[in-house]
Amino acid sequence: MGTPKTTAARKVFTTLLNSHNYSSPGRELQFSIGAVALVLVFIVVLGLAFPHQSASQEVRPEDFDSGVPYPKETDVPFTVATLENGRAEVIPEESVALPNFIMEGMTVPRIIIGMWQVSGAHGYIDRAKAVAEMNEYAEAGFTAFDMADIYGPAEEIFGDFRRSREEEDLAILGFTKFVPRPGPMARSLVEKSIERSRLRMKVPTLDMVQFHWWDYSDHSYMHAMSTLASLQASGMIRALSLTNFDTKRMKEFGDAGIKLASNQVSYSLIDWRPESHMVPYCIERGIHLLTYGNSQSN
Repeated sequence: MGTPKTTAARKVFTTLLNSHNYSSPGRELQFSIGAVALVLVFIVVLGLAFPHQSASQEVRPEDFDSGVPYPKETDVPFTVATLENGRAEVIPEESVALPNFIMEGMTVPRIIIGMWQVSGAHGYIDRAKAVAEMNEYAEAGFTAFDMADIYGPAEEIFGDFRRSREEEDLAILGFTKFVPRPGPMARSLVEKSIERSRLRMKVPTLDMVQFHWWDYSDHSYMHAMSTLASLQASGMIRALSLTNFDTKRMKEFGDAGIKLASNQVSYSLIDWRPESHMVPYCIERGIHLLTYGNSQSN
């Protein structure tokens, strides 16, 4: 329950967003200059509603998730910025815990490193440098990487990175996406795509495959998902997930007996769409939401 100021601000944003949901894949929120102004007003309201807290307040891992204990914590050297009498002060090399959660038996950091930047769409990619920087992330405790079969050489770069580390380094996780063009989904087509990802990433089993589909009028997505579930049962896929699917389709998969590990969607301060139907359904079914557009996965 927020203060009157925050409640009023939330109503403003709810009015702005209530005409949008995940009923049409690929639809994006388009904000006008007026919407940007509303964001600034909202930030000001938050600043008035929540005064600065004491700089000495301890940050605990359980603060990230309502007291739910994490099965594993990784100590990461960190430089913490705090406020002391209104001034920024840097505390060098404090050790903080990087919170994790368990998904399908995997220990997953709550911050997952995305690999869209190495798709090639942003310019030339130095693969050796990319692998070196991925190793730096891993050494700091950020051991999960998110990519897709359509992200250019991303899967191959992950494979090079994986090969650069010890074979027994099971902490490294690679989450990819299966993004086919809508149309007939023959089993052989799905199998070929998953096998290609497995070979590119140089792993015997894909840690997670996130299925994306943008034309719900083509019900072939059910055929594709059934094949993916079969490949999971055969050991080729560890966790079977979705990306940018709506709640209605999630329920269709659930009713068909397909167990989902997660759904990757936009969820942030200005995009609350998942809260209306998706969050309650995920809580009921034990499905994780991997969220983008914010600073922390849930």
